[in-house]
Amino acid sequence: MSKWRIIFEIFLGVTMIIALTAAKVYSKKITKNQIIDTPKVQIIHPLYSSMVSVEDILNTLHEKTECCFERNQQEINTFMLEETLNQHPHIAHTEVFSSLNGALHIVAKLRTPVARVFNDNQAYYLDQQGDSMPLSKRYSAPVILITGSANAWERTKLMTLLAAIEGNSFLQERIVGVHIDEDGTVYLHPSQMNFRIRLGRGQEIEQRLFNLEVFWKNALSTERAEKIKTVDIQYKNQVVCQY
Repeated sequence: MSKWRIIFEIFLGVTMIIALTAAKVYSKKITKNQIIDTPKVQIIHPLYSSMVSVEDILNTLHEKTECCFERNQQEINTFMLEETLNQHPHIAHTEVFSSLNGALHIVAKLRTPVARVFNDNQAYYLDQQGDSMPLSKRYSAPVILITGSANAWERTKLMTLLAAIEGNSFLQERIVGVHIDEDGTVYLHPSQMNFRIRLGRGQEIEQRLFNLEVFWKNALSTERAEKIKTVDIQYKNQVVCQY
C-alpha cells in the first residue's frame, strides 16, 4: 500500500468522523428545539389496564404541574413528570422519555388490586403489597370481597390468606368473599352455595384450606351441600359440618 493511499484513507476516516459528529450535534440541537405536542401514553397492566385512561394521565399532569406540552424538548422536565404520575393512586411506576424523532412518551404501569374491602362505610382495594388503593371510577376489578372488621386481622396475615386462595386454582374459582368478625373469626363465602366456611382466627391457613379442598372434592355432594349451614375448618385435621 502506497504512502499516498494511507494518507487518503486516514483523511477519509477523519472526515467521516467529523461529519457524523456534526450531524449528531445538529440533530440533537434540532430535537431540543422541536415543539412537543401531546405525548404518546401507554398504560400497562395484564388484566386491569382500564382502571386508568390516557385522559386521566394527561389531566393529572395538567392539574398537578405547570406542564404545557407545546414547548420545546429542553423545557420538559421528564423527572418531574415521572414523580407527579408516580403519586397517582392507581399507578405503580412511570417512565417518561423522548424518542429520536422528538416525540414524548409516557409508560405507566398500574398497581394490581387483589381484594375489594367494604369496612366501616369505606370501600377500597388492597394491592399485591397489602397497601390500600382507591376504587376506580372507570373499572371494577373482579377480585375477592372482604367485609366486616378488616382491621381485626393483621394486614400481613390477611394477605397470606388472600395469596393462599389466589394460589389455589380450585378454591380461587369458588371462594368469592371473606368476612371478618370483630373478634377476628374469619368466614369464607363460596359462590353458588348457601353455606359459609368458618376458617377461625387464621392458624395454619394453608393446612386449613388444604383440608377444605380435599373435603370439597371428595365428600361434598350437591344434595348434601344444600342442607349445610356452616363448614367448620378451624380445627386441625378436621372438617365439621353444621346443619
